[in-house]
Amino acid sequence: MDESSLSFALTLGAGVIGGLILNIMPCVLPGLFMKARSVLMQLQSGQNPQDQKADGLAYLLGSLSTFSVYALIIIILRASGQSLGWGMQMQSPYFVGGLLLMTFLFALSCFDLFEINLGVNYSSGKYSPRLKSFVDGIFVTLISTPCSAPVLGGAVTVALASESAWWETLSLFWSIGFGLCLPILAMSFFPSASRWVPRAGEWTEHFKTFVGVTLLAASVWLYTIYIQLIHSDWAFIPLVLMAALTGLLLFKQAKGNKESLRPSSLITATLLMLVGAYALYSSMVSKDQAPRALYALSAIGGIYVLSKAWKESEKRRRYLLNGLSAAIVVVAVAWASQAPVEHLKWQPFEEAKLQAHLKKGKPVFLDFTADWCISCKTFEGIYLNTPSTAELFERYDVLPLQADLTAPESPLWSLLKSFDRSGIPAYVLYQPDGSVELLPEGPPLSLHDRLLTVGAQLTSQGSLEDFDTPKEAL
Repeated sequence: MDESSLSFALTLGAGVIGGLILNIMPCVLPGLFMKARSVLMQLQSGQNPQDQKADGLAYLLGSLSTFSVYALIIIILRASGQSLGWGMQMQSPYFVGGLLLMTFLFALSCFDLFEINLGVNYSSGKYSPRLKSFVDGIFVTLISTPCSAPVLGGAVTVALASESAWWETLSLFWSIGFGLCLPILAMSFFPSASRWVPRAGEWTEHFKTFVGVTLLAASVWLYTIYIQLIHSDWAFIPLVLMAALTGLLLFKQAKGNKESLRPSSLITATLLMLVGAYALYSSMVSKDQAPRALYALSAIGGIYVLSKAWKESEKRRRYLLNGLSAAIVVVAVAWASQAPVEHLKWQPFEEAKLQAHLKKGKPVFLDFTADWCISCKTFEGIYLNTPSTAELFERYDVLPLQADLTAPESPLWSLLKSFDRSGIPAYVLYQPDGSVELLPEGPPLSLHDRLLTVGAQLTSQGSLEDFDTPKEAL
């Protein structure tokens, strides 16, 4: 095997590993939970082994088909000379609107208000279960597109590169799809592993409702991205239609049930009122503060659903868990009511700002981000917007710049590609000596260590005055 073939094989392996890691990203996890629950119930009900494998392969085929369409679009756009990047489809209001509709319908299906069957009755017919698994594969692939993951960036960059052949692009996207489907394939082809999971019962229904809560929260998040993309006074219409559809389904269910609505329906109604309150709240506060309400909503909904799972527990344990839940709810509400503290004073990226700071012999940190990138916002909140990081930035006079890729057709994609990256988040450290370092993929865990090294260099050069031990900044 020559060097180029070995390099491509390693890139394919990186695609598989990156796709596998995508499963634990917040945008994919709810869909994976929903599919895993379905597979477990089938396994524990004694499904034929051949049918189990066929379902797993149909799930894989749905993912690979979606990535094939994605690869075809990439090849066409690349031939037209357009700049490309992983997640660029999240800049399209049509794509985000379609994804919003899909996540919302899947949420309703978790609440037993809506069955996604594309006109096919999954409970009958030889091939209907295969079609359901195929659709599940499409859904999980679509909701994975806003996320990036460690190791994935290298494969994506090669797949999007202008010099890549069409078959290389297709193969690399298929490798990501295979990695994304690996957990379900493993459960389908090795059913003995299901013995380690509690048998299906009441807990699975609570689990299903919890997944519905997370998908509903994802729908609200997608709605916030949608209204940023269309900038229209009619942006409220999708939210009204979602509420109207749910109200119609609730009425239909109540009409068919003379006694009362099912608990899941009451949960749905409650959550929809919270969604409406969130929409009103987000219109009255800053964009940076509004997401906190979404996180608080998810926490409260999740705690409520989980409380149903332990209601039959031993009395002392139940009181302990209920008390802990009440404390979490209080903390979530208090946290959501406060504006976030911006420890780092981010500035929009401008080449003039970058060059002016570098001429002073000072380091610059560049963060590639977007409002639709969940991983970006998570890493910013956990690793970057912290007192310790801000302390280091201030001590070493590091200029924090952000390259925002939220807007459609942002020219900053070209800047990102100049670092041989096509996906975000991405972090670049411009050092005082003129060197440029692209930090490893994933969370910027090495940033503090790199800044301490830069600070040591500045101290040895006399660029920092009256500076105590750098580690004190931590």
